Amino acid sequence: MVAALPRVTFLGSKPMGLRCLAAMHETRASTIAGIVTIDDRADARNAFDALRCFGDRNGIPVTVIRSRADLHAAVSVLQPELAVVCGWYSMIPAATRAVATRGFIGVHNSLLPRYRGAAPIVWAMLHGEETVGLSMYTLTDGMDDGDVWARSSTAVGPDDYIGDVLKRLERACEDMIRRTFPGILDGSVAPSPQEAAAATYGAFRQPEDGRIRWGDSAAQVYRGIRAQSAPFPGAFTSLDGRRLTIWRAHPFEPPYYAQPGEVVRDGVGEAMVVCGDERALVIEQCQLDEGEVVAGRDVLRPRTVLGTDRR
Repeated sequence: MVAALPRVTFLGSKPMGLRCLAAMHETRASTIAGIVTIDDRADARNAFDALRCFGDRNGIPVTVIRSRADLHAAVSVLQPELAVVCGWYSMIPAATRAVATRGFIGVHNSLLPRYRGAAPIVWAMLHGEETVGLSMYTLTDGMDDGDVWARSSTAVGPDDYIGDVLKRLERACEDMIRRTFPGILDGSVAPSPQEAAAATYGAFRQPEDGRIRWGDSAAQVYRGIRAQSAPFPGAFTSLDGRRLTIWRAHPFEPPYYAQPGEVVRDGVGEAMVVCGDERALVIEQCQLDEGEVVAGRDVLRPRTVLGTDRR
């Protein structure tokens, strides 16, 4: 008699969650008993419709939850042996985790134990990390501190934007699941404890955290622009009482002497903003309020000082 495949439930959202789910399904190492997700269509990064279509196409029930009580009820109905979580942004209570006899395994966007907590890729890029990654780990009552089943990493180039990095991590997540998921289920892959002494943490990002401080160095401001660009809301400043989002920029190498936040021009007419270390950034793409994304030279006037009329 052929043994029944383990029953696994998937909890998640976003494109990375969808790719994680698709890779799990592709391995044929389990029966995916159900998909549990949230209605996050207000988020530009959502994959809500694609997740529901995946469930419909593969005969997997999809449950959209709105509360912890909904989550517990959904998992209790599905009675999984194991639950896999990717693209989930709140703690899962112990009572819900206990429903799965082999527990819950999550995918976290960092090389644990570094950058436990919220917004790990954003924080890593803000701190100039040259390598970021993913970890599969056991969910516990703590913050991302469970044993690690697998890690995967990718380099961050000096001019990479977060959208570029996320695309590479999505592919890395697929590869990690294909490589590791069957072994987790059949017992040939075992987890390892995290090195607690090496842990770092990140807090949830608030809207105001995206405000550019022109008194910082050009390197710091440039990291902030790259780390918060699409698909995130973008690093921003103010211009004539309006919100100005800086989507793309690049460094201007020679020193430029002006006050921090002052708009200047280079030799070919490109708009630049001087930072606190007397280095400037060429503003390639920006957006006033909810208007069109345009070149910096189209909206930035020399001798204007950005950020002095905070909005």
